[in-house]
Amino acid sequence: MALTVAILATLTFFYRQVSDLNTKAEILQKNGFKLRYIEGRFSNIFPRAVSESDPKKDFFFFTVSDISGIFANHSPLSLIFTFDNGVDLSKLFSNHVIARIFLDTRGRLCMATWPSNKRWTSGANIPMKLEVLLEEVESLKFWFFIAPDKKWQLENNTGNQTQPPPPPTTTVVTTVNPTPEGGWIHEWSQDYKQLPAIIKIEVVRNKKSEFFTFPLSNCKRQPTYNQ
Repeated sequence: MALTVAILATLTFFYRQVSDLNTKAEILQKNGFKLRYIEGRFSNIFPRAVSESDPKKDFFFFTVSDISGIFANHSPLSLIFTFDNGVDLSKLFSNHVIARIFLDTRGRLCMATWPSNKRWTSGANIPMKLEVLLEEVESLKFWFFIAPDKKWQLENNTGNQTQPPPPPTTTVVTTVNPTPEGGWIHEWSQDYKQLPAIIKIEVVRNKKSEFFTFPLSNCKRQPTYNQ
């Protein structure tokens, strides 16, 4: 009987350890799925951000601080931008839409979406879609990379001669140039009237930072590398 009790105690301890490991693995798996979802969602949105030279003139891209207390006090900054939503079941939310990414007072990373302002009807309520991307978020921070605006040359593999890039077909006039070139900033002014080269979103959960970095392919000032 003593031997049987010892064996049963050992097996019970073993199965308890296995159960605890399975529970921890499920938690990590769910957390991984949440992070992969938000990464996939952003990777589908930011490459479609509307360029400042888009002929439809639906360009918006800037950060703004909340002064009404709707967003989290420790992360009051939100990002407003326009992107191409493609085909949607609702005609109002097809093609160009206006989005706002923010952290609400309940610690939820959210994205609100409205139709393009050209589709707003005077006197009517503007429809909105609210999507909760991630919960239990402690803080939210944006990073924007400013690509240097300088002349560069590509290396010719057939010889030592280099050829300059072709001249741009259009000239974008901006009111204010973002600075410093080649550096990161946390806020993006509406006066810049252009896209940053790269956006990085920092999300803090359980005192651990998670970074989501995406290049903006429609940015006219792309990062270049000397060869």
